[in-house]
This record gives sequence, C-alpha cells and structure tokens, in this order.
Amino acid sequence: MNAEVERLLGLDSAIVVHYTDAITPDSFSLSYRSLYLHSSHREAIEAIWAARRQDGAAAS
Repeated sequence: MNAEVERLLGLDSAIVVHYTDAITPDSFSLSYRSLYLHSSHREAIEAIWAARRQDGAAAS
C-alpha cells in the first residue's frame, strides 16, 4: 500500500473500501467515497482502522 492511499483514508472517515483482484496490487481507484484496492491490501487497511479505533478509544 502506498502513502497516497493512507492519505486518502485519513481525509475521509466515511470512505468505503472495496477489494478486487481486477486492479493491480500497486494501483488504486478512487471515486466518490469509494476506494478500490487489490485484495492483498485487506490486512493493511484493517490494521490502520484498528489503530484508529484504539486511538479514538484512548482519546475518549
């Protein structure tokens, strides 16, 4: 996963991530609040969201 994808995830908390093998692992596609990634990125995205949930819980 690249820094641009991480930046996009940080900009919009309502973004929906779709996983597909129809896209190459080194690219992504973005349309209105939908981010399309290769399915190999699923674990990395879930780790980012888990860390954000922990950060949010710690701040509460």
